[in-house]
Amino acid sequence: MKSTNHKTKSEELFERFCDENSIRYLRIGTKPKNGLKTPDYEVQLMGHNVIVEVKQFNPNKEDKKLIDNFLKKGSTGIHGDEPGKRTRKAIEDAMPQLRQLAKGVYPALLVLFDNIPCLRFNKPTESYNIKTAMHGLECVKIGFQRDGMSPPVVIDRGRGGKRKVDPGHNTTLSAIMTMEENGNRIIARCYHNPYASIKIAPEWIRNENTRHYRLGAKQRIEFQEWIEI
Repeated sequence: MKSTNHKTKSEELFERFCDENSIRYLRIGTKPKNGLKTPDYEVQLMGHNVIVEVKQFNPNKEDKKLIDNFLKKGSTGIHGDEPGKRTRKAIEDAMPQLRQLAKGVYPALLVLFDNIPCLRFNKPTESYNIKTAMHGLECVKIGFQRDGMSPPVVIDRGRGGKRKVDPGHNTTLSAIMTMEENGNRIIARCYHNPYASIKIAPEWIRNENTRHYRLGAKQRIEFQEWIEI
């Protein structure tokens, strides 16, 4: 185990999570290799080496305005953003680092922590944003009646563009794990990539504060949802 200064809150929480769950970890120096930074950690899960990159969401300018409105008026006002936008960006930023050490050799885990205070909606670590970032924006297929008078009907619900995982894209990514503080506990949720070339078995990191999910099978006229495993 290597000690280091200037840790982010997400890195401190991840190390605490590992300590509390008897997970051995090694902090990797982030010196660029081939022009790219290396991942943050290597951990051992039931004897399996796993490469880990930890990303933290900090307030941007828009967040700071919303937080200021909340503190002054008790309301953030109207706010909207493309579902999964920040989460997709975190995946984009992490993948070159994870590929440096993991590709074709080890499972790769992306750990996300939301460090944006006050906001309780559209958090980038919410399950919906994880789903749309990994598997694409949700879309609805509408059919119109020939009589031109009857209301349109939903033909199907499915996934659209901007997905970050599929059979030929980002297969190095084994799973995304989110962390959040709940009192003195760290709650982790692990969302598994069905297309991963090397998977992480849920049994490798099974404890009372960690939950695992996979995307459910497609049902007619329904969106796919996360299923706990």
